Amino acid sequence: MGLIVIENKLEDIINNYVEPEKSFYEFQDHVIPISSIITKKIAEDIYSGNEDIAFTDRHPIYKSLIKLEFEEAIFSYIDSQKS
Repeated sequence: MGLIVIENKLEDIINNYVEPEKSFYEFQDHVIPISSIITKKIAEDIYSGNEDIAFTDRHPIYKSLIKLEFEEAIFSYIDSQKS
């Protein structure tokens, strides 16, 4: 199709366009989509495992919890070896 034919068809569509009658209540005119208001953010407090943080730079509570769990694991391993 040539450019002139496309322009003519476009003109016909624009000239013959009739706006549809609106019903009593159009939700599209009055409802704001939530997706346009709320943008999806990644939760910053969830550890994804991709961070490369040295153990010494981690939060003190995190370090103490890991040390306690590791200590319990070692003691249970030692106890299992004694038996």
